[in-house]
Amino acid sequence: LAAAGAVLALGALALLRRELPYPGLNTLAPCLGAALLLYAGSRSNPLSALLGLPWLAAVGRMSYSLYLWHWPVLSLLRYRYGALDAHATAAALLLVFVLAWLTWRYVEQPLHRRGAPGLRAAAARYYAGPAAAFLALGLYSYSSEGVPGRFDPAARELLASYSFERDLAGACAIKSGAYQGVTLDYLVQRCVAGDPRAPGASLLLFGDSHANHFKPWLEQLARDGGMRLAYFVEGACSAIDLYQGEPGGPTPCQRRNADLLAMAPHFRYVALASRWQYLGREQDFARALDTALGRIERAGAVPLLLKDTPTVAPDLPRCVLQRQRGWLPAARNCNMPRALVEAEQGSMDRVIDALRAAHPSLIVIDPKRVMCGPDECLTAIGRTALYKDDNHLNLAASRLLGQRYLALAGNPLRARPWPPSSARVSTVKAGARQLGEIEHIPPP
Repeated sequence: LAAAGAVLALGALALLRRELPYPGLNTLAPCLGAALLLYAGSRSNPLSALLGLPWLAAVGRMSYSLYLWHWPVLSLLRYRYGALDAHATAAALLLVFVLAWLTWRYVEQPLHRRGAPGLRAAAARYYAGPAAAFLALGLYSYSSEGVPGRFDPAARELLASYSFERDLAGACAIKSGAYQGVTLDYLVQRCVAGDPRAPGASLLLFGDSHANHFKPWLEQLARDGGMRLAYFVEGACSAIDLYQGEPGGPTPCQRRNADLLAMAPHFRYVALASRWQYLGREQDFARALDTALGRIERAGAVPLLLKDTPTVAPDLPRCVLQRQRGWLPAARNCNMPRALVEAEQGSMDRVIDALRAAHPSLIVIDPKRVMCGPDECLTAIGRTALYKDDNHLNLAASRLLGQRYLALAGNPLRARPWPPSSARVSTVKAGARQLGEIEHIPPP
């Protein structure tokens, strides 16, 4: 039993990873291992003798204080300095042990010697008072929106550009797997942005969470072009995930894409945006994208495709704010090397460029035109932070980039004639009949 407990407890150190859900079933292994070790400790065996060594017993006595201190110390240090190297981690653990020993010596031990107070006294002294203090602090922090006065004006302006709201929590921007259906009437009445004076929506945008972060960008183009934008996005649902007769029927994501493509004849432009992660699977990407573009064109709409935004190192979005606050040197470069971006996204960009020959009406918007120079890609413009994490734009940054794109490249939505020529009207009607056979499920 002791050996099994040790294997479960130590194995968890190697098997548990950051991406696994917590709490969850994967936490049973270390918990069961600890229980077996405790049970086996009451009997004489080599492992019990090892765990009974004086220095290990001392660690065990202050283990609760170690547990209480390790999280705030490591979290605050990582917040302040970013990722910790081996030397910084060792110093942090030493600090945790010092704080844990002080807590054990001057808090836990005196309380144990006094004995347990009555329930009412313990509740008032050790629960009600601290709880009231922390509640008051939390309410003050919430009501003041994080006490922004503690920052200088430049840091407050930069901080205001970050998107802290939940992006996929609305009726038109939903979480992965939450799709239950949408109708055209619902879309054009509830899920619209752009020029409010336009009589109807001319541009349809759909895709995954990257389509959601492009919405403010396209809204700038729509306003400039005097049109309205309709959108419907779902987390982790690529715009080119189309049902091809696989066993089991279409997934919710494939049903969403089919429903929205069925509406393409009602729009002048149909924009596709997603996180194009097909490195090593470029042929699959080309086939799926070619199919989606063909369906849009057969419906009589003009396809618009957004290349992906650069993915940056995880610490760079935080680097921008830490540099502004003086936590990092002012000369610290928080930008992403262009070569790394090209290594990750260059092959997908070349697939998109190659498809232009087969789809001459295709409009392509490349964010790197306004985000990257020859050597690096920006993570901030002035006092606007571009990224909320390593691959999603802040919404304020998306608006700014849309304005920069208009200034640099003009508005591609102004260059296409509409309505379609008479030669294409029959194609539009035929496409509408074909795609209209897909059932629309009204939203709940």
